[in-house]
Amino acid sequence: MRRSIILILSCFTSYSAYAQSTTALVWEASTSVNYKLNKDWSFNSSLAHRTVWLDNKQFGESGLDVRLAFAELNQFATYIIHPKLKASVGYKYRWLEPTVDERFFEHRITQQIAMIHRTQIIRLSSRFRSEQRIFTRSFAQRLRYRFSIDFPLSGESLDRNEFYFLASNEVTYEIRKNHPNSWGNRITSGLGYLFGDITKLQLSFTYRTDNFTRQSQNRLFVETGLFFNVRSNNEPE
Repeated sequence: MRRSIILILSCFTSYSAYAQSTTALVWEASTSVNYKLNKDWSFNSSLAHRTVWLDNKQFGESGLDVRLAFAELNQFATYIIHPKLKASVGYKYRWLEPTVDERFFEHRITQQIAMIHRTQIIRLSSRFRSEQRIFTRSFAQRLRYRFSIDFPLSGESLDRNEFYFLASNEVTYEIRKNHPNSWGNRITSGLGYLFGDITKLQLSFTYRTDNFTRQSQNRLFVETGLFFNVRSNNEPE
């Protein structure tokens, strides 16, 4: 199975790199801490940044231009309605690179419902999100739906020092005043590694198509994430 997953990842990244017309490679790195307070509530805090490599050939120049597109702080609170159903609210503060449409910052408020469907080995999940994006000089409402899958590459459960596979597809729809409404799609595939009870590391690739109903923009995202899961002393194991 592991060879098959590696082959899938190789084909996916090759296609994504070929499909980009302007060759903009994007790296997103994040560190996240999830704190489970009790059986009903959990809180997540994360820091992230995005770095962009632009091919200067499109501007008649040579070489690559490297830019920090944004840095951000995220905070989520999640209420566990049922072991298979969770509701969350979140806040994001994002500092954007000033040349991006003169949007120097973004405040984002998020409402989310997540549902988990498990089989013996595979975990399937659906996520619905509504986001209010407040920029320096504009506002946008975005709706998102993501379907994802993950499973261990060894055995029937994920144990310490083991790899797991993850994949997802997400559709987005954004409404912005004085701009045409836009659709987007995000296909993700990757691998994760569980170091211990609280720590895991993920590497994934996302092929993102924005505004695909008109003149689409295609980009390949390389994403790395370090995750820590912490329990309250009052939360049973």
